[in-house]
Amino acid sequence: MTLPLIALSALAAAGLYSLRFLRNSFRTVEIAAAFMILCSLIIEVYGMITLNLDLLNHSSTFTGYWYINLYLLILVPCVTLWLIAGLFSPAVPFFAKGLLIAAWLCGNYGGELLMDAWGILTFDHWNMAYSSLDWLIILTLSVCFIYGFRTMWRKQVSR
Repeated sequence: MTLPLIALSALAAAGLYSLRFLRNSFRTVEIAAAFMILCSLIIEVYGMITLNLDLLNHSSTFTGYWYINLYLLILVPCVTLWLIAGLFSPAVPFFAKGLLIAAWLCGNYGGELLMDAWGILTFDHWNMAYSSLDWLIILTLSVCFIYGFRTMWRKQVSR
């Protein structure tokens, strides 16, 4: 289990490093605020599901803790920020934006299935529809936040 943890750590580090290239699309303040909001949304949604509804159970091992945190708090927000950059880009056609969202959903669900295969997450009465709804709620809330943040930022700068 050490080699996948090292690989996931390397992916998380690469994801964090790649955020510096988003400065062409977003300001640094927008990237930092969006990253923090994404982490908060993911923790809140997963906290509600795992603690209150018991639909997902996670491993209580030390490596399981790191797998879940690296995946949910670093890798997913980085990929989601790249997705949002594509959604806000006027150069990306509408159909391609839909494909980006579908690929993002498949990637997130694939990550959950990989964690289930490794024994880190256990699905109890959980399926792809619930997971897709979960991720779409997170994406919708984060896009709304970034849109509102950008609108307020423009109003502040134009004063």
